[in-house]
Amino acid sequence: MYYPYLIASTRKKHIDLTIQHAATYLYAMSRGGLNLNESLTSLGKNAAIYGEAALELGRIVRDMKLLGKSSLEAMQSLIETTPSSKMQEFLRGLVSVVNSKGDIAEYFGRKALQYHAEAENEQKLFLEMLGVISEAYVVALVAGPMFLIVVGIVMGMAGGGFTNVLYAVVYVAIPVASLAFLIFISTLSRTASGKTEDFVHKKELSPFDDIPVIAADVEKADKLRQELRKKKRLIELKAPLKLFYLHPEKALYIGLFIGALYFLYHFWQAGFELEAVDRHLLFATLIATLPFAVFYEAKSYRTNHIESQMPVFLRKLANASEAGLTLVKAIEMTLISEAGALAAEVKKVLREVKWGVPISASLIRMSKKVRTLAMTRIVSLIVKASEATGNIAEVMNIAADEAESERKLKQARTSVTSVYLIIIYMAFFCFLFIAVILSRSFLPMLSMQGSIPGMGKGLGAEEIKQLMLHAALLNGFFSGLIAGEITGGSIASGVNHSIIMLLAAYITFSLAVGLV
Repeated sequence: MYYPYLIASTRKKHIDLTIQHAATYLYAMSRGGLNLNESLTSLGKNAAIYGEAALELGRIVRDMKLLGKSSLEAMQSLIETTPSSKMQEFLRGLVSVVNSKGDIAEYFGRKALQYHAEAENEQKLFLEMLGVISEAYVVALVAGPMFLIVVGIVMGMAGGGFTNVLYAVVYVAIPVASLAFLIFISTLSRTASGKTEDFVHKKELSPFDDIPVIAADVEKADKLRQELRKKKRLIELKAPLKLFYLHPEKALYIGLFIGALYFLYHFWQAGFELEAVDRHLLFATLIATLPFAVFYEAKSYRTNHIESQMPVFLRKLANASEAGLTLVKAIEMTLISEAGALAAEVKKVLREVKWGVPISASLIRMSKKVRTLAMTRIVSLIVKASEATGNIAEVMNIAADEAESERKLKQARTSVTSVYLIIIYMAFFCFLFIAVILSRSFLPMLSMQGSIPGMGKGLGAEEIKQLMLHAALLNGFFSGLIAGEITGGSIASGVNHSIIMLLAAYITFSLAVGLV
C-alpha cells in the first residue's frame, strides 16, 4: 500500500525540481514563434533533458493525439492526476490564460521567474537544514566514538560488556549511521539529477511524390551498426584516458577490479591472518578510488569552468544577433573576445560550419562532447529556436538568464557548504590529535599491566590503538562521502575527501603512533 505513495512522492519531488526549466523552455519556444501545442510537443520530445516536469506536460499532447481530447480537456485531466501541487497551479493558470485569450508567452515568462525565486528560497531553507545535519553528524559519529573510547580508558571500564559496546560502536554504529546520514541528505537534497542525456534531433523526411522511398536492407543496416560500434571501440582503446575523462565511472570499475586483486593476493601472501586485513584493505580502497577521483575532479573542473563562462557568452551572442547578424556570424564575432574551454568548443563548431556542416548538427555534436546538463538544455533551446524563427536574440537572452540563475544557485550552495566542509575536516583532525595524545602519553602506562584496569578482562594498549585506527579509517571514509553530498550534492564529489582523510589517518598512525 505504501509503494504507490512512494512513487508518487518521488515523482512530485522531481516535477517540482524541474518545472522551472520546463517553464523556461516553453517561454523560449513561445517567444521563438511556436504555438502552445507545438511548444508542448517539443518539450515532451526533450523530456530526457528537461526531466519529470517535461514528461508530465508531454501527457497533454499524448491525450490530444491518442484520445482526441482538446488542449483544455487534456490540461484538466492532468490537473486531476498529477501528484505535484506546483504543476496543478501552473496548469490552472495556463487554462485561465488560454480561456481569456491572454499572452501565453508572457505567462510562461512570469512563471519561470517565479519558480527561480522559489528555488532560491527553498535552497536557503535546505542549506540551513544541512547545517543542523552536519553538526549532528560531527557530534554523533566523529566526536562520539572518540568520547566513548576516552571514557572507557579513563573510567577503567573497557572490560566485560563495555568492550563489546566499543566494538559495536566502531564496526557497526559508524558505518550504519553514516549510510543513514547519506541517504537522509540525498533524500532532502534540492539538486536535480545531474545525469546528462544526449540531445536527439530528428527531422522527418519529405520525399517528392514521384520519388519512392525504398526500405533499408535490415541485414546491411545491422552490419553497418556493428562496424560503427567496432570503430568506436577502437577509437576508445586508442585514447583510454579520454574515455575515463568523459566517463569517470569506468575508471572506478577498473580500479575496483585491480584493488580486489591486490587485496586477495596480499591477504593470501599474509597467510589469511586478520592482522593484515586493515592495511591491505586500505591500500586496495585507495587503488580502487584514486583514479576515479582524479578523472572525476578533472571533469568537474572543466564543467564548472564552462558553465561559469556560459551566461556571458550567451549574452554577447544575443547582442550580436540583435544587431542583425546570423547565428554563424554572431558566433564568429563573439569568439573574438572569448577564451577558455567554452570558446575552444565553440571554435570547433564554427570550423565545422565553414566546412559545410549544418549549424544545428554541429551544436548537437558539441553538447555531446561537453556533456553537461546546462549545455544540453541551451543547445536544445538554440536549435529549436533557429528552426522556428531567424531572430534568436530573445531566446539567447532567455538561455543566458537561465544559465545565470543556475550559476548563482550553485555559487550560493558552494559558499555556504564550504563552512560545513571545514567543520567536518576540523572534527576529523581533532579525532586524530586526541588519538595521538592517548597513544603517546596514556596508553604506554598500560602496556606494563597488559590490559586496562577494570572489571574483567580488558583491552590491551595495542588493541586500543588498533580500535582507534579502525575508527579513524571508517570515520574518514564516510566523512568524505558525506562532505561531498553536502557540498556538491553527490557522493562522487566526496571520494577525493575520503582519500585525503584515509591517507591522513594512515600517515598519522604510522608516524605518530607507530602502529601501521
